[in-house]
Amino acid sequence: MKRTILIVDDEPNHRAVAGMTLRLAGYRVCDVSSGEEALATLEELRPDALVLDIRLPGIDGLTVLDEIRATQEMRKLPVVLCSAHVASMPDAQVRDPWTGFVAKPFHPDVLVAELDDLLSASKPDTSP
Repeated sequence: MKRTILIVDDEPNHRAVAGMTLRLAGYRVCDVSSGEEALATLEELRPDALVLDIRLPGIDGLTVLDEIRATQEMRKLPVVLCSAHVASMPDAQVRDPWTGFVAKPFHPDVLVAELDDLLSASKPDTSP
C-alpha cells in the first residue's frame, strides 16, 4: 500500500515539483496551499508524512508543526520542513527525530531521501 504524503506550500510550482518527485518515488500525494488548509486536511486525511513549507500566508509552517507536535495522535508524524530561507531556520524545530529539513530549491533525490529516512525511523518497533 502506498504511503500518503501531504505537501503544504503556497507556491503552486513548488507543490507541483514536490508532488511529481514523490509520485515518481511511489508515494500517494495530496497538497494544500496554506497552514489552515493543512490543519483541516490532517484531521481527515491522516497522511503518513508531511512536506511543509515554513513560510506560509496566515498560519506559518512552524506554527503548524507546533500544533502537530502538541497532539498525542500526531506528535510523531514525520515532517520534512522546507524553506529557501535557511538562515532563519530555528534549530530547535528540527531537533526531534520526526522532523527533517530540506532547503529550497531541493534536488529531488534529497527530498525523497529525507522523507524515506524519517518514515523508516517512524516505523513501530516490532522486535521481540
